[in-house]
Amino acid sequence: MLGEQVLQQGAALGVRAAQELLAVVLQEVEPVTYQMVRAHIATLRRAPADAPPWPPSVCQVTGWLTRHPTALTEEERPD
Repeated sequence: MLGEQVLQQGAALGVRAAQELLAVVLQEVEPVTYQMVRAHIATLRRAPADAPPWPPSVCQVTGWLTRHPTALTEEERPD
C-alpha cells in the first residue's frame, strides 16, 4: 500500500509527529485519516520484543510490601 510506504519513509526520515506525517501522506493523495497515522506511530513507539520488561511501579511495590503474603498472587511472591 502506498500509504504504508509513505508512513515508513516519513518515519525513516525522523518524522514522529502525527500531524507532520499525515501532511506527508496527504501530499501523496492517499486516503489516510489522522487516526491511521496515529496508530502507525504508536507501533513505532512500542518497545522491541527483546527489550527488558518495565520495572514495577511504586504502587505495585507498595502493594507487595503492605499486603499479607497469602494475599499475593503466584507471580507477586518472591522465589
